[in-house]
Amino acid sequence: MQTTSRQLVPETVQDADLYISGAKSGRQTAKATFDFKGRSERELSVTKNEIVLITNDIDDKWYECELRGRKGLVPKNYVQFTNQFHVLEYGEARGKHDFRKKNKTQLSFERDEEIQLIRAIDQNWYEARIGAHKGYVPKNHLLVVKEPITNQDDRIGHDLISPANSRSSSRANSRPASTAISDSAARASPEKSNASQAVYDLNSAADDLANLSASVADELSDDARPEWIPKDSERFQAVYDYTPQHEDELKLTSGDFVYVFEKCGDGWFIGAHGSSGNIGTFPGNYTAKA
Repeated sequence: MQTTSRQLVPETVQDADLYISGAKSGRQTAKATFDFKGRSERELSVTKNEIVLITNDIDDKWYECELRGRKGLVPKNYVQFTNQFHVLEYGEARGKHDFRKKNKTQLSFERDEEIQLIRAIDQNWYEARIGAHKGYVPKNHLLVVKEPITNQDDRIGHDLISPANSRSSSRANSRPASTAISDSAARASPEKSNASQAVYDLNSAADDLANLSASVADELSDDARPEWIPKDSERFQAVYDYTPQHEDELKLTSGDFVYVFEKCGDGWFIGAHGSSGNIGTFPGNYTAKA
């Protein structure tokens, strides 16, 4: 099987010891659950909690894996699949126009300013970094030099890359008056991972947002749908309070209105808050159709 070797560029300090060269297909990552010492040149030694790239499903007992540029066989019962998000290569871009952020999740930049691209959120937005600051930037304000590459590109598609999340964190599914599911079950849900990575679905929103002189919060009201809100979004109302557990989540208070852009397969929604204008994910069963 032919692969393209790439150095893993760490998304966080915790990822700094990882090196994963990604194949064009099958960038599924897994976590070692036990130490394994290879007994031949064909086998790959791994240490508990290391993240490996699954490159081939050999048989019912073995995976072919990559770790820090080395490839070999690892027993299936020594690894556990994870939807944890990793950047394989950061992208590069320059500002084509000045852009001023309209809420705290966006990132301002100047014309010709160099921008590091983390991942594509959808057809209109990237998650990006400038220095120590990270946020969302509109694609049509950029001159893209190189597209970012993540371990989740092939699963999610070319125009929608997740999470996020850093998209990308495991979380328990929230349910009012019931027990949350375990972290391992949350990791097994690719749809929630997608939600962490697809926070912005604001079709053709960049120009409108860039030219707004007032804050989004001033424009939004419970009964008005701004032009930058997708026309096919649905209006919901919170029936329970929800306190965010991650940066990409919305805070909900009973009675709040939200515009829902996407309903994920595991019950989480992506949308804009009807009062603050903030955009993020939240458990759908905390809301009802308005």
